[in-house]
Amino acid sequence: MARKQITMYLEEDLIQRIRDLGLGISATVDASLEYFISFAIDNEPVEESLRKVDEDIDHIQNMIVKLKNRIDDYNLILNEHISKRETIVRLYDPSNNSVRESNLRRQINSIIIKHQYNEAKIAEETVSLVSELMLIDTSFNLHVHVSRMRFMMEGY
Repeated sequence: MARKQITMYLEEDLIQRIRDLGLGISATVDASLEYFISFAIDNEPVEESLRKVDEDIDHIQNMIVKLKNRIDDYNLILNEHISKRETIVRLYDPSNNSVRESNLRRQINSIIIKHQYNEAKIAEETVSLVSELMLIDTSFNLHVHVSRMRFMMEGY
């Protein structure tokens, strides 16, 4: 690009500060004008820039809320798994299993006697007990247990 000579009036102090930095006046003025022109052309008005930044902030805040909700969901799932693990460990603790199994069978037997061997009522009332007992004794069968108990109690 062709250069043209122009006359500029600059403060002497400004000229000296530029020279003290080891810069040329002409090169500094060229760079400053290029920067000013590119800033004026390339940049949008301040209001538009602020609007875009505000939109970005809103988007980021919304993403943070969504991520926090996902973290909360995962924490719930994690806590459920921890609780499940503790239950399994408690149920499969060999020192505790026989005592727990005995207590579950005693409770089921009491319900059997209470309902006088009515298997429908017994099954309805012992759902959780049977489920827990089957974690310890996978071969447990409520129908067989009721039949054996009836035979023992009435057969003699």
